[in-house]
Amino acid sequence: MAFNRLRLLFAAAAAMTLTAATATAGPIQVGGTYNVSNTNFPNTFTSGPLTINSTAKAIGGSGSGGLTVRERITATSSEAEWIEWIFEKPSAPLADSTTSAWEARVLNVPVTSEIIYDGFFVYWTIDGTAAQNITTINGLGAPMVNPLNSSHLVYGGFFPAEGPFTGPLHFELALTNYGLAMSQGNMDVNEINGFVIGAHLTTATGAVLVPEPSSIALLAIGGVALCGYGWRRKRRTA
Repeated sequence: MAFNRLRLLFAAAAAMTLTAATATAGPIQVGGTYNVSNTNFPNTFTSGPLTINSTAKAIGGSGSGGLTVRERITATSSEAEWIEWIFEKPSAPLADSTTSAWEARVLNVPVTSEIIYDGFFVYWTIDGTAAQNITTINGLGAPMVNPLNSSHLVYGGFFPAEGPFTGPLHFELALTNYGLAMSQGNMDVNEINGFVIGAHLTTATGAVLVPEPSSIALLAIGGVALCGYGWRRKRRTA
């Protein structure tokens, strides 16, 4: 049986290796590199290494229709930040097949130290502006006010802190049927040409290291028959 799911994954290693780069006081290693690996968004590809420097970078090759990604970091304190990955394409749709699975993965994100994780959101955009009047998507839940911009809604928000974790970090969002998810969310696949994924991280000075590789997953799972979905948070230690 096929499943529609939204998943956010953090991978943590006992020893963290940093790429030579300029570090900031916050948790995100500005100047470090990461990778993007997408499925049907709009094509299927892996790009990188990509530098965290807030500039738009072409990804996905000739089949991506001009897709770019850039980072936006917003400090919430001297040791806490939101980092957003902003994906934009000159024209809709964001999927080669609007009736197929759709996945966005941001991989190997470097951090400056152990981190605590307590926030996550996603939303879709039209020509750089957040889609308005969005509604519940099964698996993502009801939309909430964007913690960074009260003028629009997002899927996700703050939750009880998890961690500490060491890098690199991995984020993944997966939908079984892109077009169906957009329809549920009151969005038109022929208008949506951007996507944003964000996470809130805080440095965990003096925290105890996780001794073995571990992961934390935030999942919402339900059948394609659109029966009820529920959030399940799971921590797994190897």
